[in-house]
Amino acid sequence: AAQAGELAEEFASVAGVKSASLDAMETLSAEEVLIAQQSGEFRIYPTTGPGWREYMVGARLHQLEPVPDPTPAGLFRFPEGTKFRGWPMPVAVVDGELLLEAPLDALAHGAAAHLDVVLGANRDEDAFEVLEGGGFGFKVIDWDMPAMPTHVRKALRRDFVSSMAWEVAGMPGARHWTPDKLRARVETLMLSYEEERRGDVRGMGP
Repeated sequence: AAQAGELAEEFASVAGVKSASLDAMETLSAEEVLIAQQSGEFRIYPTTGPGWREYMVGARLHQLEPVPDPTPAGLFRFPEGTKFRGWPMPVAVVDGELLLEAPLDALAHGAAAHLDVVLGANRDEDAFEVLEGGGFGFKVIDWDMPAMPTHVRKALRRDFVSSMAWEVAGMPGARHWTPDKLRARVETLMLSYEEERRGDVRGMGP
């Protein structure tokens, strides 16, 4: 509930209403809500999906260090003076009113027992060239491509480590980690991922 309150208060401030109360929020039109989401500058960015902070913020993120500065309730936020445009990916907030428990817990307790759930995967998402007229061509991003110049591979890896360090920075156990520790943990994670991918344990191809 405290985290939900922090998100709501910042949004209310950006939207130009006096508080995050229901009465104040109801004075906003749908257009004003969308404008606040798209053009507002937010420091609080909960961890919602790998790479999302970089996607919303852009290349400027690589020019900064992920210095820890969590909110009082423990949410990730960008350092003071580095407000970025964009609204974080919608997240489920357990506020005790509209959502009583985390989504996975709710599923485990039968909240969606009456539904047929389709499972999928997003392995190699955005890793292929988009062809004219639709469809996908060759794989664009592959650390092991023989034709990829060494300096390009190193640059891609450096940017990826930076992006993931910003993502890990908001996790509960890493709220106060230094930038060096964040990058070191990401490097370890990448080594484990690459070992598993090359092993092709699920028969999906390396």
